[in-house]
Amino acid sequence: MMDDRSQKNHAADQGDDVEALISLIQRRAGLIWGAHARAGLRRTAEKRMSELALKGPSDYLALLDRNDTEWKRLVRELSSTTTSFFRNPSQFQCVVQALLPDLARRRQERSLTILSLGCSTGEEVYSLAMSVRDSGLPNKGWRIELGGLDIDELGLSSARAGLYSKQDLEALPEQLLQRWFRRSGGRFQVQSELRDPISWAPFNLADPGSWPWPDLIGRVDLILLKHVLADLTPATVEQAVDFLAELLAPDGILLIGPSEGLPAWEDRFVGERWGGVFYLRRRPGKIKVNPGHVSRKALRARQPHSSRPTGTTDASRPPEKALALLEKASASLAGGRPDRARPLLEAALDLAAEKGDLCPWSLGLSSRACLDLERWAEAADLARRIIGFVHETPWARILLAEALAALDRTEPARAELERAADMLKADPAWSQDPFFSLDPDLADQNPITLIAEKLAEE
Repeated sequence: MMDDRSQKNHAADQGDDVEALISLIQRRAGLIWGAHARAGLRRTAEKRMSELALKGPSDYLALLDRNDTEWKRLVRELSSTTTSFFRNPSQFQCVVQALLPDLARRRQERSLTILSLGCSTGEEVYSLAMSVRDSGLPNKGWRIELGGLDIDELGLSSARAGLYSKQDLEALPEQLLQRWFRRSGGRFQVQSELRDPISWAPFNLADPGSWPWPDLIGRVDLILLKHVLADLTPATVEQAVDFLAELLAPDGILLIGPSEGLPAWEDRFVGERWGGVFYLRRRPGKIKVNPGHVSRKALRARQPHSSRPTGTTDASRPPEKALALLEKASASLAGGRPDRARPLLEAALDLAAEKGDLCPWSLGLSSRACLDLERWAEAADLARRIIGFVHETPWARILLAEALAALDRTEPARAELERAADMLKADPAWSQDPFFSLDPDLADQNPITLIAEKLAEE
């Protein structure tokens, strides 16, 4: 039996081994960030150690080092596999109605390459394949290369097979189910006409050297990287931005999840908006006008929040369905669970996108979630998205100031706070904006007093 000192030393050793396990996963896979993810790893590791009758984390570490199958199993457990057909439907509408026609106008060789990074079990890639058919380009002599990549090789095997349960296909329109799937036992299989031309390969965003198709570097036209960034460490995300810029052709497009931020993209990308969809375009030598965009006049007509709100009009409040989602997300943030807030915020953005709008309050709470997770650069990006692509608000300036301060950019942070103070003084009705009650860190505080206190801390 161990005495108290031995027990403490043993616990310390176990803790060190768990930290070593976390460090290994962050280094090799770019995964595990935040308290919730770390707790999930502990549970996963403890369960697996029990199944394998291992003595402790050090034995599990040794097993991972020598057993590639066990490593792949762990990566699958830790990776986000939540996906569905046509998730974020407005984004796929944008692909068909705007992005593909625009890219076709820019490409003389009548060929496009489209990739899904973090494709999980394939639903997103097959949604892209159906969208490409819907665009009509293949019938006009265009060659479309489609590829799906993921770190999870077991998920890729499922994607290649293209077999899905009835539950997996619940959100799929009946005409698409009839056209592109056939019954196979108790499941549904993607028709070979849609499935066979797609290429699949493992790829680890934390290791750009694992890229499987060198000939595609610099010539990819459209990349979907959705619902992946939040699972990665901030360092991995920053590295990914560089690699994505290398992959894309000039004027190529990057589409990320609606509630996700991307750090330090301004030098390599231009942010653009189509209705309620935000995306990034690879900077060419000279920025071109996108003929597939909604005109500025039409865009303003589709943006109920594009003008400065008074703080009291109906246009300055979220619709009831969106507000209910935002309030639930706010409660999750207040309870220290930004991971639970994210799908709610995404759902609110999807509702707004159906009407051609970007929901600023959802973007703001997404920025707050990033701040809570110490993902400073991503929080700053989301705050800037509100200011640049929806409308300027004092609370977006406050969020941006918090992110900049955390990045040790003291002077720009102060300037943002001063701008927010000026806006509130010029129009006190701003203090009634719903966001000030939705954000747990700003609720029940006088915004002007809060800013004054923050400025005094500088």
